[in-house]
Amino acid sequence: MINEFILFSSAIAFFMSFGLCLLVIIASKRLDFFMDSAQSQKPQRFHTHNTSRAGGVGIFVAFYCAYLFYFGYDKSLLGLLFGAFVIFISGLAEDFSSSLNPKIRLILQCFGAFLGCYMMSVYLKDLSLGFELPRFIGVLFSIFALVGVTNAINIIDGFNGLASGICLLIFGAIAFVAFAVQDNNIAEICIFVIMAILGFFVLNFPKGKIFLGDGGAYFLGFLAGFLLILLTQKNTLVSTWFGFSIMVYPVWEVLFSIYRKKVVRGISPMKPDKAHFHMLLFKRVFKNNASTSLGICLLYAPFVVLSCLFFYSTLILLAISLAFIVLYIYIYWSLIRFAKK
Repeated sequence: MINEFILFSSAIAFFMSFGLCLLVIIASKRLDFFMDSAQSQKPQRFHTHNTSRAGGVGIFVAFYCAYLFYFGYDKSLLGLLFGAFVIFISGLAEDFSSSLNPKIRLILQCFGAFLGCYMMSVYLKDLSLGFELPRFIGVLFSIFALVGVTNAINIIDGFNGLASGICLLIFGAIAFVAFAVQDNNIAEICIFVIMAILGFFVLNFPKGKIFLGDGGAYFLGFLAGFLLILLTQKNTLVSTWFGFSIMVYPVWEVLFSIYRKKVVRGISPMKPDKAHFHMLLFKRVFKNNASTSLGICLLYAPFVVLSCLFFYSTLILLAISLAFIVLYIYIYWSLIRFAKK
């Protein structure tokens, strides 16, 4: 049951996020920092005006304030907060200077993921496949998965409302299943982050007054991944593959990008290009920034809904994930063939 205390905390998350994002927009323009230049030669640039890329600051601070107001100093959840803080800083440093060494950023992300798992004594142990991973391997796999998901949200952060819209679907799905299995803490955390995202979303979509930035994308990716580990490892009713199923789009985008860059094109997977799924849809189909984001979210939403309905079935969740991957590949190569005509 959602009580008045939750509603008040949610209001804090929304209005503080909205207000802070407005302040960031004003401060970035006046002080000329945290700005994404419209003249940048980055291949992933699709905006036409200098825009602040520190929207993650509003989401991060608003979420923390709502969380602390509602939960207080809850030691059982401190690992999540400390781990998320380290992850956020690794992205914010890149937003500020655009020159953070990738190795240092990766080390910070691994440390943040380890900190969360260690402090909360949780890791991917049960993969819902009839066996359990040894502790050492499980912790390493958890760190690998969390870092991967953290960067997966960042890689789809290309258009107004895309990454934040996908995150709204993901956290909404986590909240729904958490309520279904009576894991109220996870559900309440999801409500707060959803409201914080919405405070940013109304400024980001459709006009793109502010961008999420690496800090915001990393924070949301880590938080989603960590909540999924908590949900699936502490609730036997929820298949571990529920996490993969509701995050299959950003995760597959990373895996497919590595394949097409390394194998097909023979370039470094770390090198940015203009051949991501959302970029091709923009150029070949929608021709509009916000419409591209809306189209992808509407395409993805049915798969998230189905995953929520069958959160307990590993076999069905795998089938849902496979169906999305097949559809993704079909659309992607259709766009490539269309471009060659």
